[in-house]
Amino acid sequence: MDGRAWIEAPIRPHKFIGPGRALAAVSKAGRVLVTANGRPKATMIPTSEGTFASDLELLDRVDLARPIAAIRSDAVTKGMERTHFPWRESTPR
Repeated sequence: MDGRAWIEAPIRPHKFIGPGRALAAVSKAGRVLVTANGRPKATMIPTSEGTFASDLELLDRVDLARPIAAIRSDAVTKGMERTHFPWRESTPR
């Protein structure tokens, strides 16, 4: 592989474009899927100096949500999503 990546965006799918045009695609499309050899490798989203920190925090939350979603999906597959958890019940005091 020569290190080049392809950009899939509504404007020119599966066409190699340089960094400047990739940034323009992000600005126009809102988000862009970057692929290599037809396989997804990255997602580009727009950001700015004003939103950079909050954008990174949002991406951190997405990364943390993935294992939780996997655990929940596994529980549904095993039929454990409705297991009785007494400590979750609210009891009048």
